[in-house]
Amino acid sequence: IFPVVFILIALLILLTTMTRIIAHQRTQIGILKAVGYTNKSIIFHYVSYGFWLVLAGAILGLIIGPLTLPNLFYPSMSATYILPEWKPAWSMNFVYVAIIMVVMSLLVSYFAVRSISSENPADTIRPKVPKISSSGFIEKTSIWKRFSFNVRWNYRDAKRNKFRALMTIVGVMGCAALLVSAFGMYDGMHDLKEWEYSQINHYDSKLIVNDNASISSINNIADEVNGDKLMESAIEIESGNAKKSGSLLVLNGTNLVTPTDYDRNEIKIGNDEISISQKMADLLGVGVGDTVKWHIMGSDKWINTTVDKIHSDPTSQGLIMSKDKLEDLDLNYTATSIVTAEHVDKNYSAIKSSNSMKDMTSSWDELTEAMWLLIYILIFFAGLLAIVVLYNLG
Repeated sequence: IFPVVFILIALLILLTTMTRIIAHQRTQIGILKAVGYTNKSIIFHYVSYGFWLVLAGAILGLIIGPLTLPNLFYPSMSATYILPEWKPAWSMNFVYVAIIMVVMSLLVSYFAVRSISSENPADTIRPKVPKISSSGFIEKTSIWKRFSFNVRWNYRDAKRNKFRALMTIVGVMGCAALLVSAFGMYDGMHDLKEWEYSQINHYDSKLIVNDNASISSINNIADEVNGDKLMESAIEIESGNAKKSGSLLVLNGTNLVTPTDYDRNEIKIGNDEISISQKMADLLGVGVGDTVKWHIMGSDKWINTTVDKIHSDPTSQGLIMSKDKLEDLDLNYTATSIVTAEHVDKNYSAIKSSNSMKDMTSSWDELTEAMWLLIYILIFFAGLLAIVVLYNLG
């Protein structure tokens, strides 16, 4: 959406610029016509003016863009991802967009000059006759007299310059859309972090269990840290023709993980109930009372279950159930992690890794650093867009 908005605004700016240049050079155009220049040569001159400007901008954008913009994101992305080398990608789509912009500039420039090319030299030399604005519906109503002089003046100016008024509205709409999107992303990322790490998860440490850890070792560690055991596994869910990968979370009577609904209110999932996440339900097209088929990755055993509740989670999409429900489905409960409200920094042979809530939120901040940069860039260009559009039209 953003490239389309920028291209449209650029073409609108070109159109207003060409229209104003032609309006200011009416006398010169009339003199050229009077001394024998053809309409074709005049059109070619002004069309080429817009063509060369847009061509220069497109070529500079193709060269400068990949050399500058990606470098802004490398520092934050390199903290999260590992690549053999960091360099900008290249696609022929870039060239196609540049060609489309150049072709559109020809059409826009021709549209701006075509009206004056049909005038005879005598009319072209004279100043352009102001447009006559007839009284419209609003001006015939009683409310018109209540408007101030400035309001009526602005209204009639807009009526005489409908296209320019429309371009002003479109330009400001584009600016406002970018600003709303940027600040909406900012609020969304901030709320997502608050939702996931404060309202759903209430533990301080999460201990990841080794695959070969014994049940007795897991139980001893859970008792020592005063923690609760969880089972988390990758699953595949199917409904009708839709099949999606997701996650399975098996709660074992813990209050350190509290599922929430779409409005972030805590919901209780009974021992005999299964809850599906809102996003997964939307992707599969299911609701409460519908049946879904799923299996744990690595197992060929498919389970048919009825959806009892729908919860919402900003990061994890899949199913949530209790240990009792899992065993009722004839599946083995295997603890994969231990969560505790205590801060654990002790090493255990049965624990693969330990993550504190502080570590997880720090990792989240690093992951979203590139997103913050994108938000700042959008805000900057939205403000610049408003200034350029309004200044150009003014």
